[in-house]
Amino acid sequence: MARSDTSAGAGSAPRTDLRREPRPSLYLEPAQVGAFDPVGSDGLARALEPRVPHVVRGLVDFTIARHNARAARPRPIQLSVLNRLRRAARLWTLAIARGDAYASTCRQVATHWLPLLCAAGPDRSGLADAVRSLVEYVRGAVTALVFDEPSESLASQARALHALEETLCAHLGAALEHARATQERSEPLAGPTAAPPKKRA
Repeated sequence: MARSDTSAGAGSAPRTDLRREPRPSLYLEPAQVGAFDPVGSDGLARALEPRVPHVVRGLVDFTIARHNARAARPRPIQLSVLNRLRRAARLWTLAIARGDAYASTCRQVATHWLPLLCAAGPDRSGLADAVRSLVEYVRGAVTALVFDEPSESLASQARALHALEETLCAHLGAALEHARATQERSEPLAGPTAAPPKKRA
């Protein structure tokens, strides 16, 4: 026989004061890569490498959709531009799958792949926000691949996730630093301008 719930009186009205506590969304921040974890790196590679084409396709679609949302009159993407986007997305995804956060790779991420995917032109004022948006998209997409199968223990998946986030943090730091330096070089110096020299009589 089922036991009746006597914690509330019979016929009592349902509680209306239950509120869902909002949880803060923790975004990645620039950081240096810690000690190399071969287990986490191998787990990341196993989860991502077979699905590189899918991640690349989604990343390019996300990039185009983001660009069209900001454009006053969206226009079709030229095939040459689309091929460059695909190549940059593929090279970046492969670097992530390897857990590659070497200085040379971070330089490529910061100066070539992410600026191209962000459609960054001469005006780099919005590059930092675009970079963060792309990094968080890839983080979510790859995290879903890491945890796509049930397992009795999630230790290996957790280490693969740690390897992913460390790699993305290093790429993010390099890209944000490059964006900041580029914007500072493009901004005019503030302060009074020197007066022109007087002509001699």
